Amino acid sequence: MTHAPPPPGTPPAGSGPSSATGASPLSATHTASSEAAYASAAVEPPRRGPAALRVLFFLIGAPLLVLTLVLSAGFAVAAVAGLGAAVVIQHKRGRRYSLLSGWIGAVVGFALVSGAFTAYKVAGHSDTLTMAIDSARTQAATQPPPKLPGFLQRLQPNTTVDSATQARARAMTQSRGFVWFSLVFGGGIVLVIASTFAGTATWGFVTLLGYSFTGLWPPGTARPAEEVVDFG
Repeated sequence: MTHAPPPPGTPPAGSGPSSATGASPLSATHTASSEAAYASAAVEPPRRGPAALRVLFFLIGAPLLVLTLVLSAGFAVAAVAGLGAAVVIQHKRGRRYSLLSGWIGAVVGFALVSGAFTAYKVAGHSDTLTMAIDSARTQAATQPPPKLPGFLQRLQPNTTVDSATQARARAMTQSRGFVWFSLVFGGGIVLVIASTFAGTATWGFVTLLGYSFTGLWPPGTARPAEEVVDFG
């Protein structure tokens, strides 16, 4: 049994508008409405903070930032640069700036620059430091051995310190390597504490200034084109 050919001018099966696009008219209408909703959300300007609050944040952040720059001998500039680097990195990765990323950038930036400057200064005066260490070792060697603490003497009044053990302990603590290790370790702790305090202060004051200039909190996060739109 054969089928009759279609009348002339009839389009072949599967060549209609819906088949060409692969979607039904209802789906096309929904997609168009969704795109229109996204476009309207993308061009809508972000809501900014009140002017009075922005002025207040500026009056607080600007003088405190200058004070931080003075107290840190200018090293707070490194914290500002680190915060800016965090903003750029987040933007390159397609993510929004966050307060945590800015804080990390400020602290790390301050630590890197101040640590590098300190290491450079120490390397330039290594001979002077070595002479000071040797002088301190020589002076300590002439001092009598320390006595046991009073509470240990009361607990064991007849206990005496072994002279050989004491000599080994003094030799270790007065060695040049041990002294250098103590200086580096102590300097590292001081650097971490100073970087945390100075970086945090700089990050906070710069964040206040960012809000005063942009009116966005956190500054730079409310890019309208990135607003989440529910397409249903």
